[in-house]
Amino acid sequence: MSYDFHLFTPVEGVETLETARVTLDMETEELNPGLPDPRKEQQKRQNAALLQMVNRNLEIFSFDYAEIARASGISETDARTRFRHLELNGPEDGNGIQITLADDTASITVPYWHTGDHAKPVLDEVWQYLLVLERRSGFLTYDPQLERVLRLDSDLPEVVERYRAVADRLPEIATRKLDERRLPTRRAWWKFW
Repeated sequence: MSYDFHLFTPVEGVETLETARVTLDMETEELNPGLPDPRKEQQKRQNAALLQMVNRNLEIFSFDYAEIARASGISETDARTRFRHLELNGPEDGNGIQITLADDTASITVPYWHTGDHAKPVLDEVWQYLLVLERRSGFLTYDPQLERVLRLDSDLPEVVERYRAVADRLPEIATRKLDERRLPTRRAWWKFW
């Protein structure tokens, strides 16, 4: 489970919340549709470099295109076309933030690992990344947990509160889910099959 932020480009004349939702739906279908565009590839690399200036511990994940091709039953060239997004991760023992830069969108995910006072510094870091991406690429940030487009100048406290509301209760939620799986299911007395 993670707290997710989806960055998208606003469309002139279209309500931003609707654009955010449509973009998110399209992103779940296919992250990188079509053929590579050299201009977009360069923009992703530049965005990655700027994010690495904010945090030099971020590294771009190297996809094993040969393995992806084999597992998917496609050519390595097709694998490189489909998996051309950039994925930035911090160190193994870091805070778990993952940034994905696609052709026309970006996303940032934060696992619900950070409870109590540990949540705010992690979300402060995320906020730095969001600011870079909004300023550099003209993106806006959609928060599906709050179901709205964020205002980076004022929404951080509410995001921290929403994140903590889940992170602080996650052990309880997980225990309840495990208990539900262990309960025997009883058929209704009137069902004979």
